[in-house]
Amino acid sequence: LEAHYQEAEKLRGRPLGPVDKYRVRKKFPLPRTIWDGEQKTHCFKERTRHLLREWYLQDPYPNPSKKRELAQATGLTPTQVGNWFKNRRQRDRAAAAKNRLQQQVLSGGSVRSLADDDGTVDRLGNSSSPEASLSSKAAASAISITSSDSECDI
Repeated sequence: LEAHYQEAEKLRGRPLGPVDKYRVRKKFPLPRTIWDGEQKTHCFKERTRHLLREWYLQDPYPNPSKKRELAQATGLTPTQVGNWFKNRRQRDRAAAAKNRLQQQVLSGGSVRSLADDDGTVDRLGNSSSPEASLSSKAAASAISITSSDSECDI
């Protein structure tokens, strides 16, 4: 930004006033994000992530003994395993909600609550109708395979 200011001063032959600086900022806006295009970093090794993913597909809500067993198999602590499952479930819920919203927009429907017409929703936020339940479960399993599941939470 300073380089743009200096270039504009040389071009104009005088110091820039507030309006001139505004115009330079408008002409050369800062990037919206600081993402530089690099790939995501992962906290856990690929083997560990694979094991966690496999167990998650079998049971997204493991009991404490399963968490301890998985912790021993992966070299993580039971707390880390529990946090990974919690984060993964949250990411899947968010992705499923985003998917439902996109489907509603694409189908031309109005954006409504996550509830079905009768207003019932199960604990995962899925509609209670069998057809909707099956399609949302299929979407959730597809999402769980493709979604990011091991980003570092800082």
